[in-house]
Amino acid sequence: MLIKLSKYLRATGLSGLLLLMYPVLIMVIIRGRTLDQAESVDVAAGIQIIYIVICFIVSINQIKKRVSLFKKILFIKPTTYLLTFTFLGFFSAIWSSSPILSFYRSFECLVFILLITNVIVNLVIKYDLQYIVKWVVFYALWNLTINIFLKIKLIGFGYLLYPFTASRLFFPLFFFFFIFLIDKKYLKFLILVFALLGLSNKIYFGVAIGSLGLVFGTDRNIIILLLIFLILSLLFFAVGIDEFLLNSLFYGRDSIGLEDSSGRDKVWSYLYEKGVQKPILGYGFSAGEVNLLEASVFKGAINAHNSFMSAFVNNGIIGLILLLFYFISALRLSFSKWFPKGNWRTAVISTLILVFVVNMAAPGIGGRVYGTWIPSVFLISLFTILRLKFKSISSFYHEKITEQVVDNL
Repeated sequence: MLIKLSKYLRATGLSGLLLLMYPVLIMVIIRGRTLDQAESVDVAAGIQIIYIVICFIVSINQIKKRVSLFKKILFIKPTTYLLTFTFLGFFSAIWSSSPILSFYRSFECLVFILLITNVIVNLVIKYDLQYIVKWVVFYALWNLTINIFLKIKLIGFGYLLYPFTASRLFFPLFFFFFIFLIDKKYLKFLILVFALLGLSNKIYFGVAIGSLGLVFGTDRNIIILLLIFLILSLLFFAVGIDEFLLNSLFYGRDSIGLEDSSGRDKVWSYLYEKGVQKPILGYGFSAGEVNLLEASVFKGAINAHNSFMSAFVNNGIIGLILLLFYFISALRLSFSKWFPKGNWRTAVISTLILVFVVNMAAPGIGGRVYGTWIPSVFLISLFTILRLKFKSISSFYHEKITEQVVDNL
């Protein structure tokens, strides 16, 4: 087991090790502290800055070794939209109320884009599809495990009585990846349990809507989708639509609707009102939403909990358009003819729908690296680069078949 762990840790080189160490770093430096513990905050921030600088140096050195390849990967859609959005964040430091914060958070995003791209490129170049799937599963399980340790650190061992809320903005995003691309039933069961018992309404919505991806899979997947809708229809009639929704998608809420969304609707309304006052360029990347919330009755809120609202407030309508193009391009990518029909195509389509839905109700790509940012960018980048691999494989076999036909003439 230790040999396998060591192999996974070394599989993607120094870039992969740094990505895997990020949740470990957060676990080590984070702790419950009060606002007057400034020294602790400064030390933690300093450690994170050192880590980001190291990641940047390693990523640039790796890119230098394969310049032409990275030019092709970093400047294709949807990645080019995310990079443009990030560079807009850098420029926003000029008009930001906290220029240093905007610049640093933009730099942090850029570094993670480069780091994640490096990791995936190493995977795709060195290994076959089967091992790539295994490593992605390992990465998701690694994050889940570290987050359980983090919860134990913050809450105590009593947390293990109900550990299903750990990593609920990370692990469940791999739901369809686990369900359709791995054979081990206990792993499918594991992610099913964490997704269902994580008590996250956005995950429930994402999985429900993402299930529509089964339409583009095999006949078996279409039958499964039809059975799901049949069962849901029977439940609607048996217990009533309102009762069913209150105990599923709106679990833990008093009513059905946006007005009962844990206060998010009020935060969104407030930020929208502020956003339209500076609609073109916004208030500055990351600093915008942070400072606006700090100056309001929503002082306890850490961000907008909506990637698109974050993008609008931080980078204005220009940033919002770039982020929309990023997600639209990713969703279009999922329907690429190069993804094999069946489980692969279903997994890609369903996963990207899930990522899109969750980003509309959670901290995500429109703001700093936090919440769903890393898993969302990782999965979209993974499928972007895998599309090139599938295209290459298809072209190779097409050439071989053509050669055989020509030889037989």
